[in-house]
This record gives sequence, structure tokens and C-alpha cells, in this order.
Amino acid sequence: GLSQRYHLDDLTKSVLEGYLNLRPEHREVVKQYIFSMAEKYKKLQDVKSEIDQEVEAYRKELEAEAKGAAG
Repeated sequence: GLSQRYHLDDLTKSVLEGYLNLRPEHREVVKQYIFSMAEKYKKLQDVKSEIDQEVEAYRKELEAEAKGAAG
């Protein structure tokens, strides 16, 4: 079956069975929650990326200053 094909453990099988046994409107609520969490995660990653870019720019600025002071 699918559990063997995809090497699903008992918890994963239970989660999937629970989801499939929900009424369609309840599945929609679960999907919206998952989408909401994914969007929050994406925003967090975007912020981390911005910070990394700012840190790298600042590092280059400091390195340039150090070269100018040494040269």
C-alpha cells in the first residue's frame, strides 16, 4: 500500500488518515492553517535574508575601511 511505498511511520499514517476522515469544510480549515504557517515561515526567511545581506554589506564596508587605513 501507500504506507509501504512511501515508508510512512505510524504517526504519519495517523495524521493522513485523520485528515482524510475530516469533513471537507474542516479540511479547508486545516489547509488554510498550513498556508498561513507557510506564509509566516516565508516572511521570516525573507527577514533573515535581508539581515544577512545587510551584514555582508557592512562587512565589506568595514573591510574597505580597514584596507584604506592600512594602505
